[in-house]
Amino acid sequence: MKRLIAFALALAVVFGVSFALYKPERIEAAAQETMDDEWVGYFFALEPFDGRRYATETGDDYDFGVPGVPGALVEMTYTVEAQGALQVEAVYHAVPGAPELPCFGVKFETTAPVVRTCWTGLSGETYPDRRKGGVFGCHAETPHIEPALVPQDCGLHMDTQQVCLQLANGKTLTIEQTGEAFAFSALPNTAQQIEAAQHLCELPETGRTSITVLGAARGVGGIDSWCTDVEEPYRLSGECDRSVRFRIVL
Repeated sequence: MKRLIAFALALAVVFGVSFALYKPERIEAAAQETMDDEWVGYFFALEPFDGRRYATETGDDYDFGVPGVPGALVEMTYTVEAQGALQVEAVYHAVPGAPELPCFGVKFETTAPVVRTCWTGLSGETYPDRRKGGVFGCHAETPHIEPALVPQDCGLHMDTQQVCLQLANGKTLTIEQTGEAFAFSALPNTAQQIEAAQHLCELPETGRTSITVLGAARGVGGIDSWCTDVEEPYRLSGECDRSVRFRIVL
């Protein structure tokens, strides 16, 4: 049992764990503004040196408060199986009056860059309101940032049942569906690094890959032009509970 607990703690430190939260410097302004574009895909990392400010450890469970949303709670539960795999469940408990969410899920970084991603789900880059052209099946790609004029979050894959991450060190990390199908992305940079860059050449070489597993995501909009907002069916109310469940196999 001690070895299993040590294994779970090692995963938490090595891969990191985080939740989609409000951009920190916008917390105070959020009380005065309701613009949808104030929410961005930022992540707060759970690390030993500062994670305890937002998390309370109770055995294998972690409770997170959500900056900018008083009373909201996120619960993260790890369950280590006898075979060494890790069950992960994250649940967002909503509160009345909470603003819309950009997404909800779990993020971690690999200790070595991912050289190839193979998944079972929809083909190509897909989003809740950009998925009709996706073909379900087995697909593969190399993690990359799309060459947009200004770097932006990208590479989401909807309706995923399983994804295998082939690392440069020869190891493979597999993420499996245990509840509803999930959405995932595997990018060579974090959301913070992408947000800060004005050109692709400004993105740093990290030697890692940022993995995001989402149980819910907001659409991207732009039905008739990129100035068109996200349609109502593809918005994420912050007043509804959200969850994601998956299994990590080394």
